[in-house]
Amino acid sequence: MERDLIKLDESYIYARLIKALDDSLLAIKLFERGFIRNSAGKVFTAVKALLSALIIKYEDKL
Repeated sequence: MERDLIKLDESYIYARLIKALDDSLLAIKLFERGFIRNSAGKVFTAVKALLSALIIKYEDKL
């Protein structure tokens, strides 16, 4: 019943980096308009996406 894990390729890394950049830009816009809590949430998701991309890219060195 167990299956092999899905192999993540370069397209996943690029998607995570785009997500991180998009959330970062949105967080800056929200912060400038005074939405501090919403901005903090977007920064958190941006950091998660960036860490996900870095972990996949350098998992052999971890």
